[in-house]
Amino acid sequence: MVTVIYKIENIVNSKCYIGSSNNYSRRKKRHFENLKQNVHHSIKLQRAYNKYGSANFRIYELESFNFISKEKTLEREQYYIDIIKPEYNICMVAGSQLGLKRSDVFKKKCSDRMKGCIAWNKGLKTGKQKENTIIKRSKSLKGSKRTEQQRINISKSKIGISLSDLHKKKLSESKLNGTSNNKPIMSYNELGVSVEYLGVGHASRLSGVPIQSIYDSLNKKNKKWSWKKNQKLTWMWKSEIS
Repeated sequence: MVTVIYKIENIVNSKCYIGSSNNYSRRKKRHFENLKQNVHHSIKLQRAYNKYGSANFRIYELESFNFISKEKTLEREQYYIDIIKPEYNICMVAGSQLGLKRSDVFKKKCSDRMKGCIAWNKGLKTGKQKENTIIKRSKSLKGSKRTEQQRINISKSKIGISLSDLHKKKLSESKLNGTSNNKPIMSYNELGVSVEYLGVGHASRLSGVPIQSIYDSLNKKNKKWSWKKNQKLTWMWKSEIS
């Protein structure tokens, strides 16, 4: 397979277009067919063709080589774009649409064409995970803590995000019903020592116990939790403070 870097030149003013193809003869034919039909993708080349006529345009081979890879082709095409600076190329980066602006008419045509089309992934459901897979993933996440950098990144990602009225209403209702993290809880051990907290989040920050572990204890999934590994005391959690 032979790759060709080519130039379409306006012989009146020497302005040109640079391109590349693995099938030069077919690409050359398509260029001039599109120009004759007034549908060429380069509006600059199309306008010049309409103004000066087909007799004033020539196409030349700048370089040809055995095809190695797409990256090699784009590298050589970019080389000629950089040194010649073709006036009729819309995009000055080989293989990219950087700088290409679509007209409102083009955008509307694309929009109209897609209306009524069903997305390929609509209704697509992923298979249900096996129970042992869910348990393994749950165990692997227990006790894990986010790094300071992760917390900063999460905080930055939330900046500027506004909650919907529905979301705000749900948060408000959860607090009124006592289902939020602000519901007071207490931890205690077998020696009768107890500590009160404003909520699950508050307890996790002060005690160092992961939030999910506290939830598991409150929901009776894990009836007791050792606060520190080097302590022999067993701490229990309850959600109602008397």
